[in-house]
Amino acid sequence: MKTILSILLIISVGLVNAQQNHVVTAYDFFFSPDTLYMNSGDTVTLFSGGYHGMTEIDSANWVTNTPTHNGGFFVGFGAPTTNLSFVLNQAGKYYYICQPHASMGMKGIIYVNATTGVKDV
Repeated sequence: MKTILSILLIISVGLVNAQQNHVVTAYDFFFSPDTLYMNSGDTVTLFSGGYHGMTEIDSANWVTNTPTHNGGFFVGFGAPTTNLSFVLNQAGKYYYICQPHASMGMKGIIYVNATTGVKDV
């Protein structure tokens, strides 16, 4: 009986700490969702129906729709990689835009929570 309980405990701890994959869809001139909440270590995948990308920018550039890459994540159209996924391991707020459509206000925010190992109820 102790062995079964130990195995169940190990499995439940693994499920609590499991990373998730979040999909952001880019279509027309919008991201869906345009605000994403996730835990550190989770993966974000861009699904694009056109010439769109996700380029991390600073908050000041986000407000003015200025497409100046800040050295963070950059996936999709025009990116130096064909990989459409990235992982955010640090808690914080990440601002992003679609570079070709920044002037049209195609942008979003990702909020990353620190992983505590305790699942929210």
